Amino acid sequence: KSLLAHPLTETYLHLKWLTVKKFFYINIVLYVLYLLSLTSLTILTAHLKYYQKNASDFDNFEFAFFLDGEPEYVVPWHLLQWVSFVAVSSITVRELIQLFTEKTQYFKSSENLIEIAALLSTWAYLIMNPFVLEVEAIFGAVAMFFAWWEMTLMLGRIPSIGMYTYMSTQVIRQLVLFFMVYITSLFAFAITLHLLLVRDTNNGVFDNPWTSCLKVLMLMIGEYDFMDTFTWASIKDSQVVSKEGGFGDMFPIFVQAVFILVLFLVSIIIANLITGLTVNNISELYKKAGVYKLGKTVKQIKSSEEFVNGRLMTQFKKCNSNFWETSLFKKLKKGGLDEDIRVCVEPNAVQTHDESIMKLIDAENYEVYTFDGQQKKTKLEMQLPSWIIRYTFEHLREKEKVQKELNASLQENIKVTQRDYESVYGETDTLKKKQKNFKTGSQSHRKKSNHGQKSRQS
Repeated sequence: KSLLAHPLTETYLHLKWLTVKKFFYINIVLYVLYLLSLTSLTILTAHLKYYQKNASDFDNFEFAFFLDGEPEYVVPWHLLQWVSFVAVSSITVRELIQLFTEKTQYFKSSENLIEIAALLSTWAYLIMNPFVLEVEAIFGAVAMFFAWWEMTLMLGRIPSIGMYTYMSTQVIRQLVLFFMVYITSLFAFAITLHLLLVRDTNNGVFDNPWTSCLKVLMLMIGEYDFMDTFTWASIKDSQVVSKEGGFGDMFPIFVQAVFILVLFLVSIIIANLITGLTVNNISELYKKAGVYKLGKTVKQIKSSEEFVNGRLMTQFKKCNSNFWETSLFKKLKKGGLDEDIRVCVEPNAVQTHDESIMKLIDAENYEVYTFDGQQKKTKLEMQLPSWIIRYTFEHLREKEKVQKELNASLQENIKVTQRDYESVYGETDTLKKKQKNFKTGSQSHRKKSNHGQKSRQS
């Protein structure tokens, strides 16, 4: 996955994303329609059914029985009910097409499982809503939770904001992990306060273990409610020992001592320690989030292409082939590129060239041109965001820095090797003289040998 973070790969992914993003935004618009209509319907229905009303207030449970006596809400409610029905039907058809395309791979995605939960609970709510009381509200609440959570994950597929979704989920995971480390300490205070204040019937907080645990969690974030819980009079009304007698009169001191321990150990130390440990590696998390964002982009591109190029979309593609085209190479060839596909940008077209390249405005986009190896030719209908340009310059600077370090290391190794060689075989100048004398002697010896051979032959 780390290869995705290379500027060349990220540039290609972004250009490829530009060819399929229209299908993603169509999906977003459809999902927003479903989400807003269902949210409005659940809120309006809850108001009509339960606001200052009981089940005994309704005489029958016919279709939309709760609209009796509410004529001003008849049209809005029916409109929201049917819009929600059409929207959820469209989302269901989309998911069925995706299931048909991906088959078993569909169930390996956590986002798909969340969508399944949202759709099933939505269908249950829409079917029961006109006829049932109370039970349908539970399905509505479940549908709202999963539907809005899925909206967060869908927004995370957009390249410019995908990393922030990943960072939030990773922080939640780390928070849960560190919280599990200290849960025994929190339980120790919770069960202690429960046993000491078991008669807390007025506030109903420490009279059972579960609410005691919840109260300790509230103490960890700073909600003490001191006046109603930990004052001398409040403790005497809730303490486990009798009020009468010397021990009963002094017992609140012991409870307040436990409260002081909770204040320092839980509210100050543990709470701040969990926060510090959670965000300690935020810089490393930011780097991983960038790779995760690119991975999500790859999955979105793959999913969009499988959907558009699937057999079920064949008839639609015949209507307007240009609209359904997702091939990046075909779009680039329209810009005049034949064999070698090259593109370029002008990062300094709007600024002078200096270190301000690192100060690019994140919202700024740069036009993409075809490139023949020497100069730009045609402007394409594509743009690259500034963060890709910035990462490219950062990568080039890092590459230049590494090359300088390698060259310096190589020169140092050459000097060390030469010094070691001279320490064994002598200085280089002396060695060269010996080599020269050796060559001269060898040449004179060969001349004498040749002269001797000629004498013998004669």
